[in-house]
Amino acid sequence: MILNIKTSSKYETNNIAQYIKNNAKPIIDLAELYATNQNDLAHEKQVAFAAKVSGVYKITLGFDDGRFYVSIPSKKTFPGGVGIKEKYDPRSRPWYKLGKKVNGFALSDVFVTKQGSLLLGAVQSIKNGILLADIRLNNLHELLEGVNVISGATSYIVDAKGMVLASTDKNIKIQQQIQTHPYFSSLSSTLLNASTSYNEQTVEGVSQLIFSNKINLIGGSHWFLINVVDRDIALNKVDRITIEQYCWALGIAIVFILIIIVVLNQVYKPVIALKHLILNLSQGSGDLSQTL
Repeated sequence: MILNIKTSSKYETNNIAQYIKNNAKPIIDLAELYATNQNDLAHEKQVAFAAKVSGVYKITLGFDDGRFYVSIPSKKTFPGGVGIKEKYDPRSRPWYKLGKKVNGFALSDVFVTKQGSLLLGAVQSIKNGILLADIRLNNLHELLEGVNVISGATSYIVDAKGMVLASTDKNIKIQQQIQTHPYFSSLSSTLLNASTSYNEQTVEGVSQLIFSNKINLIGGSHWFLINVVDRDIALNKVDRITIEQYCWALGIAIVFILIIIVVLNQVYKPVIALKHLILNLSQGSGDLSQTL
């Protein structure tokens, strides 16, 4: 059962990683387009088109000279998708500095918007500039609810620092540090520093099995998928499966024995008949006209 849970957890981490990759890929493709056609593009239209067809919430393009363009226009700051330099300087922003630092593709740390939504930035460097895709993480909870490791499991997605990004546990809040949760306070160091881990512990009289799997994200970043299972529920399921397997094995054995008995009876029937004939002949009462 433990092996099954580990295998299922690994499968689910791949699904989550693919979700992030699908949302980050548009800026990688757009960067390739800029590498060959940078001077021939209307920047504001290009980022708007890329965001529209990919489903990414917003794409921003900033240049080293302070020009910038966004896929969602704003009358005050981005009229027609073109930025006003005096009101917004992309070069001073953390995402722009990250893109310059890595000189390639990278994911930012997860941060919280003014509206309370979780946001992940995907940055890609281009010639004299940086592309940014805003990836909203609203669908993470939906992805987590689809995790099918074992019935009754409680699941969590946390970032590399332990911040909860999604959870099926009603007692833990998004943005809460997992280190403050009673299930994980003594295990957080292990959970956040291993590719996979399996631990058993008892909290408030309840024995728990805790599984952690690293989610390897595009660009070298990582999160963790953590599943907590009540030990009794997991073992009861194992016991039930074991009993079912024994019942099947016993049933098959009985059927097999019956078949053997029937076959042996058919095989030895002539031998038994011959034995009776010889016995009768020895007693002088046999019928010599019988054929075997």
